[in-house]
Amino acid sequence: MKRILLTLLPVLMFAAGIAAAGPAPPTVESLAKIARAQTNVPPEWDGIWTTQDTVYLCPSTVLSVPAPGSDTLCGGSEYSASSGGIVLSCSGTADATTLNVTCTGNGQVTTGCTADITVTTHGTRTNNTFFTVSTLQLTNFVGGIACLGLPTCLQINTHGTRTGPTTAADCATTPTKQSTWGQLKVIYR
Repeated sequence: MKRILLTLLPVLMFAAGIAAAGPAPPTVESLAKIARAQTNVPPEWDGIWTTQDTVYLCPSTVLSVPAPGSDTLCGGSEYSASSGGIVLSCSGTADATTLNVTCTGNGQVTTGCTADITVTTHGTRTNNTFFTVSTLQLTNFVGGIACLGLPTCLQINTHGTRTGPTTAADCATTPTKQSTWGQLKVIYR
């Protein structure tokens, strides 16, 4: 689901590459977004939501509690996404009250380090609240010293509260052109 419930996470684990050098490696939050973005959004999840995440180093060590965030979900829309060249293949279901999705892929998780990636998300919605648990697992690291210190498992728990309905403008799609960070900086200077 489109950014279903994930605020920005500290980039403790994954360094961003230099923009002009090509696509930057993905961040933890972008991988979790990709996983959630692969499911058709049921109409019952439609709305504008405030969200609060808690990020854990598996199984139960709290790493951070980012500032509250927000998300707009458009019921009946299907989203897909990739990040930093990583494309996740996902399967699962979402209905009025539950979300169960598992995604797998492989790619560069930090400069010079690749890994197999599995993201599993389970969630429930009751009226105007939801709770999701996403687990991000990294295995089969290739890259030697570039991979040292990277976690093998992170868990992101998200609580959400619907604050209002979406409008037609919220759910309109806008085509975009892919650009590097360097190209964007030139455009907006």
